[in-house]
Amino acid sequence: MPLRHDRNLLEPGRKGGYGVIFPEVDGCVSAGDTADAAASNAREALASHLGLLLADGDLIPDPAPLDAPLPDHLAKLRTAARWPRLLVPVDLSGGPMQ
Repeated sequence: MPLRHDRNLLEPGRKGGYGVIFPEVDGCVSAGDTADAAASNAREALASHLGLLLADGDLIPDPAPLDAPLPDHLAKLRTAARWPRLLVPVDLSGGPMQ
């Protein structure tokens, strides 16, 4: 599988830190105390999650462009449109990225 980039949303926590949501990858979430930590943790979470999907023979969802509309369940959240968006690289050809 070639290198791919999946978008994520950084959800600012009410008491600090950030949650990470991958709109196209159901169930893949992460977090971090800072935006940088959240972005780093997101990379590991995505690689692990997609690796498990592959191992189970499940379909891997296609990544969406950074500016693609949010899925309905997130678009309903008024604040989600303002959350920072990042692209996270992952290459599963040799296992999860380190």
